[in-house]
Amino acid sequence: MCSFVYNKNMFRKLTRVKQEISREECVKVLKEAPRGVLSVLGDDGYPYGMPMNFLYDEASGRIYFHGGRKGHKIDALKRDNKVPPQALKHTWISFLMPSTDADKWQL
Repeated sequence: MCSFVYNKNMFRKLTRVKQEISREECVKVLKEAPRGVLSVLGDDGYPYGMPMNFLYDEASGRIYFHGGRKGHKIDALKRDNKVPPQALKHTWISFLMPSTDADKWQL
């Protein structure tokens, strides 16, 4: 987790402090990551994560996500602008497929 990106009082202290990365490592990931995920509380309070292109502006410390000016994401942001951005250093694609059991799904 890159704690410097957030207000220090926003989140609990990490349980696994060894997992926290330095500010320099975090900036490197933010500059090099090909895409990110912006998660919001969608309709009826359901979590909704959207893979998106983004730009990290080191001078201002801001993350800019590319997107339209209206739609589901904008509606959700207007309701609650507390959102956790994530930078994806590596990109992979997974497909959710139905298994032979009608009630189970597998990756």
